Amino acid sequence: MLKYAFVLVLVFGVTAFVVRNVYFEGVKQIPQKKSVAQLQKTSTERELFRGQFKGTDSIHNVVGDAVVIQTSQGPVLRFEKFSSTPGPDLVVYLAKNDNVIFIKDLGNQPVTLGSLHKINGEQTYTLPEKYTDYQSVVILSRAFSILFGAAPIK
Repeated sequence: MLKYAFVLVLVFGVTAFVVRNVYFEGVKQIPQKKSVAQLQKTSTERELFRGQFKGTDSIHNVVGDAVVIQTSQGPVLRFEKFSSTPGPDLVVYLAKNDNVIFIKDLGNQPVTLGSLHKINGEQTYTLPEKYTDYQSVVILSRAFSILFGAAPIK
């Protein structure tokens, strides 16, 4: 019985590794400016859009607001009143689809903004110049290809 459990864990781990490397191989990453994490709210900021995160289930859940803000340094995405259940290798993506429920809904050209900074609290990410091509921001575990939640950004 112990042999079967070991084989099952080994097969699951190898499968997760292969799926991660094949599915996320061509994903473009937007470099984050170090100063963006420290960005303070100023009077020159202008809120462009606010969307609410919706989690996928009670185990993988994300809540809070995704706010697109125009700053003097360019457009940024700020998470406010944000909270996520913990998970391995949580990553922030932009997807062209507006209703991301399953990982396949990310579409064929998702863009990563990088690793989730923390599971609770406000955080800020640099947006690409063509961020208006994307409809939603998505939090998922890249290690296990599990969607935690999504929010519209348009």
